[in-house]
Amino acid sequence: MPTVSLHHIQGEQTPAGQPPRRWRLLTIVFWFASVTSLVETAYLTYGKAITGNSIISSDYMWRVPAGYFLIFLPIALLALRPTRRSLPAIILLCCFLSVLALLPIALFTGLYSWAAVTLSAGIALQVTRGWRSQAWILARTATAGLPLIAVTVGLGAIFAARPVVAERRSIAELPAAPAGPNIVLIVLDTVRATSLSLYGYERTTSPSLDQFAKKGLVFDRAYATAPWTLPSHASMFTGRYPHELFDSFVQPLDATQPTVAEVLGKHGYLTAGFVANEWYGGSEFGLARGFQHYEDTETSVFTVLNRTSFGNRIVKTLGLTDRFATHDNLGRKSAEEINGAFLGWVAHAEAGRPFFAFLNYCDAHAPYLPPEPFATKFTATRPAGHLDSRHLDKWTPDDLNGFRDAYDESIAYLDSELDALFRAIASTPRLRDTIVIVTSDHGEQFGEHELLDHANSVYLPLLHVPLVIVGPGVAAGQRTAEPVSLRNIAATIVDAAGVSGSSFPGQSLLPGAIGADTDNVTWLLAEVEKTVKGAFPERYPAQRGRVKSLISRDWQYIRNFADGREELFDSRADPFGLSDRAAREPARLNEYRFQLDAIVKPSAPHR
Repeated sequence: MPTVSLHHIQGEQTPAGQPPRRWRLLTIVFWFASVTSLVETAYLTYGKAITGNSIISSDYMWRVPAGYFLIFLPIALLALRPTRRSLPAIILLCCFLSVLALLPIALFTGLYSWAAVTLSAGIALQVTRGWRSQAWILARTATAGLPLIAVTVGLGAIFAARPVVAERRSIAELPAAPAGPNIVLIVLDTVRATSLSLYGYERTTSPSLDQFAKKGLVFDRAYATAPWTLPSHASMFTGRYPHELFDSFVQPLDATQPTVAEVLGKHGYLTAGFVANEWYGGSEFGLARGFQHYEDTETSVFTVLNRTSFGNRIVKTLGLTDRFATHDNLGRKSAEEINGAFLGWVAHAEAGRPFFAFLNYCDAHAPYLPPEPFATKFTATRPAGHLDSRHLDKWTPDDLNGFRDAYDESIAYLDSELDALFRAIASTPRLRDTIVIVTSDHGEQFGEHELLDHANSVYLPLLHVPLVIVGPGVAAGQRTAEPVSLRNIAATIVDAAGVSGSSFPGQSLLPGAIGADTDNVTWLLAEVEKTVKGAFPERYPAQRGRVKSLISRDWQYIRNFADGREELFDSRADPFGLSDRAAREPARLNEYRFQLDAIVKPSAPHR
């Protein structure tokens, strides 16, 4: 191998001993960034193909390269004013970052321990020391680096542009515009009915929703089909119960059952989703199916950096989320951002064509971080920490009160943004004749049954949710105590759209349709599968196995299939389900047991 001197690396026209050329140094920096990002994307692609891991959103194909270019950007600043020592410093820093980023992949470990840092520093130091005898490698890197960088940037740009191209193609293929109304489905993630002043809560948490609800129909007893995001949304979109859609706790919604967005799109509707809960409301979990436009991830410097394994582990190791999180820098979108995205989309959407829009707000979800002035609306104190920063059994009653206060304040903030949305709908000509459905996917627990969080039981604090329908054809000032399931949302939407020839299980909840068909309405099913190991304390119901609930009239029946335990509650007199009546109501218990078996057993999982 011929000897290559330093001035060859710096450029043939650069005299020996002079600073290297900027562009060559920048090429070396971003060559390292490109190699690091390509190795990580290849690793993620392989893992996703083998395991089918839906937690890994497909946007990693452009966010990982973008993230590593940002991570290596500070090193590139050294190239802007090069000195004779710039080259070894840049090689040392770039090699250190690359090895530290990729070492967990090579060693199958997820921790950046001092051992990993020391090993990475040692490897980087040896590479830097060896540049004198292997200078030809660096010369080749500087020469060949530009094509590799161009390939990395090009692939990232292609994957970033794919959703835009797919949206334009799907809109261009729409049939003629129907004459139906606009429909907006608003899901207030994690908002339970009993914490809203609309449902008699002593705190004025939802004054805007209270006023808006007077314009239409309020359901006092609406129940989710599951106590967490993915299966509850899937039921709303398909009209199916969770056990008809999923075999396990964390599993994407597949294409077996049609979604309401698919049906409306086939009939000429524009469809769009704006999601703040990107983890289980994201496109990777199948909820975007049928939507031409779907915004499920926030694009910011933090979220791009956090999508890389290096950035994500640094955030976790240093506890940056717990230390510096606020309502708008968690990597999830605030209600204000959801409003802005939706209204911006409406302003540019095709005129003369009705639309179906799905808005998911996540501001009431843990870690309950309301902005000012709402952060002190009900109390001057703040919670002692974030819900997931300590084992769930380690929180005291005072801590729970702090969480509940922050939760109520988060709802108050969300309600203020709903007010802004409702005002925009009323003042925008295209939105005035819009049917608006407001609900929640599930509630939250604050010590009821000695439980916290959600997705771990089927008690009423997790299932009883708000439901309001306002719009053309819905008379103002209506309120019903008829128990209804959120699985009826799909049938309600296609009924509102006037789509003929398309039906979903359940029945429409529009006035005039309620009570027309009592099949699967009197008996309301909710269920949760065994949760991921370690997700909750072992004493939590869903940690032991499948749990199902049946609600009808004034009673709730619960069965844990792991230990056979049965519970019975008076859902009207005991809205939090705190007094088990199973031992005192044997006949009623037997009736509900029979009905649950009749509903569940014939409906085996769809696979």
